[in-house]
Amino acid sequence: MIGLVATAALILAFFAGFQLGHADERTVVVTQTVSTQPSTETLATEPAEPSSRIQVPVIDYGLQQAYYNNLRVGSWVICVDLAADAHLACQPLGHVVIDGGSAFHPASEHWPMVEPVTLAAGSRMYLMGDLPGRTWIADVAAPYAGSYDQVLGVTLNGSVQYFDLGHLAPGHYVIVSQSTNAFISAGPGDQYVPVTLAAGLIVE
Repeated sequence: MIGLVATAALILAFFAGFQLGHADERTVVVTQTVSTQPSTETLATEPAEPSSRIQVPVIDYGLQQAYYNNLRVGSWVICVDLAADAHLACQPLGHVVIDGGSAFHPASEHWPMVEPVTLAAGSRMYLMGDLPGRTWIADVAAPYAGSYDQVLGVTLNGSVQYFDLGHLAPGHYVIVSQSTNAFISAGPGDQYVPVTLAAGLIVE
């Protein structure tokens, strides 16, 4: 009997020493707290803003397919999200080459060169394409060059860029995309400027 008690005491002392010597190796279990769902009454009185089809680094599958189904030579693709039936309405958006040195002149200077497409106000808009570099959008009605706002895109393969333009107010817009690694001659003396493309939107 004394032997059994002594053995039990040794085993307990061993485990106590093991835990003290390996305190930094203990397994920690983390639990996740999940918030409760809002009531149906809250959902009915406070509808949520439709979420974007672009969430870094994920692109909605339907948006990807819309790009490939509407792509044409010399164009990007513009889509609007028809929230009523979760449907995308897409069309090619033709672009033109403009002088890179005057890319950020007032958008009204570029407007006569683009062939704009018309979109309905109130829809969420997405721009997609093999855009060469950084991209900006400007309201043609703005009288100054500093009216360009940069839009940030998401890419899955390093080539096709997806942009969420949000809900544009009614008006005329110029989108400018300028290459960061492709340049063309700007005249004599080996002067080179970035390849720059532009397209137009009419929101009404």
